[in-house]
Amino acid sequence: MQKRLPISRIPKNIKIFGNKNFRGICPSEHVEQRNFFQILKIKYPKLHKIAMHIKNEGNRTYGQFLYDAKQGLNVGCCDIIIPCVPSICIEMKRIDQLKSKTTQLQIEYIQNVIEQGGFGCFCLGADAGLEAIEYYYKHVI
Repeated sequence: MQKRLPISRIPKNIKIFGNKNFRGICPSEHVEQRNFFQILKIKYPKLHKIAMHIKNEGNRTYGQFLYDAKQGLNVGCCDIIIPCVPSICIEMKRIDQLKSKTTQLQIEYIQNVIEQGGFGCFCLGADAGLEAIEYYYKHVI
């Protein structure tokens, strides 16, 4: 099991979108992802057509892990990948980031995305995901 890291441990070169100080009741990551895809479909339909959620979460037995790893399972892979140029990789968290698990492997994955010329970030909720897409269009491409 991977150790949960506070958002403050994310290196400064990785952008975090959303309110890092929010504490309180908020939707689950799954709901935030669904909301993000609904917003993306309306505001950025061309991105929505190629965006995907990577089903990488969940507990597995060691045997299931080995089976999935042979098929390309990449522990730490971002929740949302949009294969455009440069690619967009978003690790979606709950608005109250203390209610989500951030791991070292997720941080390393996003660092690798950035090193390869992609845009990788953490987003605290669906609205933060939209903020990230707007940042991408204004500052990345």
